[in-house]
Amino acid sequence: MTYYGGASPTTNLPSSGSETHTPSSAANRSGLNFGPLRFAGQANWIFRDDVTVAQVVISYTVTESPVRFITAFPAGNTGALAYFHPLHGTLGVSLTSVGSVVHDDGQRGIVGQLSFRGDARLGLTVLGSVRTLREVAGAGKSSNLVTRLGGYDGDSVWLTRTWLDGTVQHLGLFAGNNTRVDVRPANDPAGFPSVNISRVDVNHDATVKFESTFNFTSSLRGLGMDDLFPSSEDVDIIQAIRANKEVVDQLAFLAYESEFLAGGWRFLTYFGRDTLLAMQVLLPVLSPQACEGILAGVIQRTGPDGELCHEETIGEYAAILNIQEGHPERGTAPVYDYKMVDTDFLLLPALGAYAERYPVRAREFMARNSTLVPGTFRELVQSNADRVLRLAQPFAENPGKERLIAFKAWPFGNWRDSAAGNGWGHYAFDVNCAMVPAALRAMSNLAGSLLPASYDVRAWAETWENEACALFAVPISAAEAESRLSTYVQAANLSSDLLYGAGSLNGSKSKGWSDPEYVVGAVPLYALALSDAPVVVQHSDLAFVLLYSPTAPEGIIRATIAALQPYPRGLLTNVGMVVANAAYDPDPLTSKLFENTAYHGAVAWSWQQAFMAAGIERQLKLCETSKPAWIALAPALKQAQMRLWDAIQGSAPVLWTEVWSPIFHEGKFAIGDLGAISADGSEGDAVQLWSYAFLALRDARTGRPVAAGFE
Repeated sequence: MTYYGGASPTTNLPSSGSETHTPSSAANRSGLNFGPLRFAGQANWIFRDDVTVAQVVISYTVTESPVRFITAFPAGNTGALAYFHPLHGTLGVSLTSVGSVVHDDGQRGIVGQLSFRGDARLGLTVLGSVRTLREVAGAGKSSNLVTRLGGYDGDSVWLTRTWLDGTVQHLGLFAGNNTRVDVRPANDPAGFPSVNISRVDVNHDATVKFESTFNFTSSLRGLGMDDLFPSSEDVDIIQAIRANKEVVDQLAFLAYESEFLAGGWRFLTYFGRDTLLAMQVLLPVLSPQACEGILAGVIQRTGPDGELCHEETIGEYAAILNIQEGHPERGTAPVYDYKMVDTDFLLLPALGAYAERYPVRAREFMARNSTLVPGTFRELVQSNADRVLRLAQPFAENPGKERLIAFKAWPFGNWRDSAAGNGWGHYAFDVNCAMVPAALRAMSNLAGSLLPASYDVRAWAETWENEACALFAVPISAAEAESRLSTYVQAANLSSDLLYGAGSLNGSKSKGWSDPEYVVGAVPLYALALSDAPVVVQHSDLAFVLLYSPTAPEGIIRATIAALQPYPRGLLTNVGMVVANAAYDPDPLTSKLFENTAYHGAVAWSWQQAFMAAGIERQLKLCETSKPAWIALAPALKQAQMRLWDAIQGSAPVLWTEVWSPIFHEGKFAIGDLGAISADGSEGDAVQLWSYAFLALRDARTGRPVAAGFE
């Protein structure tokens, strides 16, 4: 067996034949090998070469609790999960090297070296789909997937599992320096063995080599710095991006010629919404080839009715779903999920922005043939446009709440991803007030060039934006707002000091809510969603209107200015902008739904900050070329922009990650681990595709590219 890029284990796994290897990552311009990235109590390492792509995740604290060890691969969305329990006192585990390995029998993956500070017992171990690992690690669900003892000797053990389609997966552990591995098979041949890892000399760490492999191949071809960020008219931004190799490498881990991945470790597969939204903001700096990879990935998964795929299920989880759907003969053939309604409206705006920037390439791009579903890209895009028209027509011709676009697979439907995340509403603000009109406008702009001239429906877009926004508007009187805020502060165990001056922005020089220019009668607020009654939750989805609308309605501008106040008057804290604030909802049950322990509650998602920043910048630039009805509010919107960037700077340590929870303590907020405090263990990813939208942005306070860091 040949190892490279890392340490060589002293004991080899059983093999069906000789072993070989492919060229190392030294010759691969898209090769990656870095870490640790520390986030939410986990240390993350990234590896990519010509053999494999993988992420290793290990709990990095020395603790009396079990240490979690994960290997995750985009190939097949596959991984391994193991818990190491301290045998005596505390335990700490760290990764000291990682490389790749490949066998003649098709087994390939990663090999690495672990250092154990303490003795350990191997606990729950699961081999299989990352989707399964996510369920086990996050929600604490037990798995019915059987991991068996494959073999062992005096200083090694290997565990194995055979997928439903016959794919074989291994996890091997080998004793290194100062290490003893004791294995006792279970009485039941199918039972899990007892495996102890102990130090020979307790004064020194134990060294354990591991190998995580499976015989499932992938055609993913990684993109590197030059593929993603070529020269651009934004010279200083590109220079800052190219100088920040650490962050670009994180994005590159998720970037491939045929598709981009959503995030690691939990979402190492295709998500249509995530890629389209990321591209929307990154377009000014992202290469046209990368944009085409994103667009092609979406277009080639178009459903027969013009629906767009939200998530692609691959590997063993696809085999499980195929069996559940009565088609075991499909094996691991991908399963496309079309349940999210928002994705259907995101392709046309992204394609329109790309075509405006690269008109010649766009015509050539649309002539391509799909390799996943029948049809040319033009035909598939037109089928999506036809779907948008069918869904939008009833409201456009006769506006009314019952003709809004409802979730098609309630409670799922948009990025908030659950009934609770939308306050149990059925009609989402972002879909109806922003995405539908954006799709209609983009379709109209493409009419006569990439789409037939008959697709020009600009009047429908205006009707949708204005009338839908009006249905979601729920202004609250100043007196009622103060009463609800007071009640909320007490119920949430916050300080009333947060309601005055800079409040939760803690010393920021930006202006607070009490400035007269921001208070004009009722507090402007748009419901997060509608059901029988509006969900009166202040939210960050206003950003979608700001980003997509050529001139946002005045009410949206006022609501944005109000929302970008210190929390709980608004969404801003000293460690970022939260995505929901239930302070104005009179129902105490709603406040419970949107606490800082909820995945889409009073928590911060980095990409939502980026979208809000990009949307405000766009609206303010429009003031330079036109005079919108709300132009008198431009100074107030500019002040809101400054406050937003104060909050963003406070989130700098976690800017490229997924989600975190602002924790209130001694008068200010700190960055908290959502996974540790939430009931369902909804942890955040250390790398998340759409958070890298910040690479295209400048700090509005200084003009400095975000890629260059904050002053």
